[in-house]
Amino acid sequence: MSKAATVGRRRSTSWWIAGAALLVVGVVSLVVTLVFTRDSGSSGAPGTPVATVRAFLGAVADADSPGALRLMSPPPSVELLGRDASARQHAGAAITDISVHERAAHTSSAVSNSTATADTGRAEDAALLVDAGFRIGDRAVHTTYRVVRAGERWLVADGFARVEISATRIPGLTLLGRPTTGARTVYVFPGRLVWGSGNRYLRVTGRSDVTGGNAPVTRVTPAVALTDAGTAASDAAVRGYLDRCAGSVEADASTDRPGCVQRLYRSAVVSSVRWSAPVGLDDLVTDIDQATPTQVSIFGSVTWRARYTATYGGSADDDVSQPMVGSVDLAARPVPVYSPDG
Repeated sequence: MSKAATVGRRRSTSWWIAGAALLVVGVVSLVVTLVFTRDSGSSGAPGTPVATVRAFLGAVADADSPGALRLMSPPPSVELLGRDASARQHAGAAITDISVHERAAHTSSAVSNSTATADTGRAEDAALLVDAGFRIGDRAVHTTYRVVRAGERWLVADGFARVEISATRIPGLTLLGRPTTGARTVYVFPGRLVWGSGNRYLRVTGRSDVTGGNAPVTRVTPAVALTDAGTAASDAAVRGYLDRCAGSVEADASTDRPGCVQRLYRSAVVSSVRWSAPVGLDDLVTDIDQATPTQVSIFGSVTWRARYTATYGGSADDDVSQPMVGSVDLAARPVPVYSPDG
């Protein structure tokens, strides 16, 4: 056999091997592309309703508001769907333990004119239902999202939650760090509603978690309680009032201390009374009027100590139990003040 013929056969074999290798690489690439496209869609978005809801809730859980918004149908308002609001929700209660699954095909068909296949979850011009469960803080919740076609991808149609806020006089009420003045309906991501007040003496009470999806509208009537600073300020206002009234030297303290109500029910020499302010305030009840949140009602009784010169009988000491009914104005400046009723 000639040397030239041997070389020719070797070259032919090499080309065949190279061609086969290229064919294998091409098939592998095609399979990878098809798998990726099936799950992710041509735009890189999740390719199935279940994957879309999972990605949406994952973005919400990561406080990735831009990512969550890209997977949603446009909401009526994005005022409380920004980065800061998402971060506040995440700080208030993290979303964890996310699980999603598509409903049975016959259930999904109730909201679609097309037939969805159970294995792929795809349907043209369809709206499919995806059940989701997750935890908001320590609370387990469940809801169902509606997922719709948008060209080559799927979008969560009802990912946001609608919250209706009752009229309130809470000063500087905020939700997720944004003022709610004049707002009656707002839209938020699934998670915890984090409220605040512009008055540092008040905190908004109650805990509200929202899921979006097929959950009903959340209606909230915010209520308030005293913060630690509010309790301290209210106690200081009451104590300031009592200390001022202790400066009276008359049997009827209102004589020389207008607004003071303690009274000695015995005859005493004019200007001979020395009052000692009550030490314990444990019998006083504090209550916030939710209709006027900056007014803290104070009622109960206190015990005064009075040393005086009796008109008949010389020096005397008495304990005087005195009703106390009034309120502390938390909006007063520079500090809250107590005023008696009447």
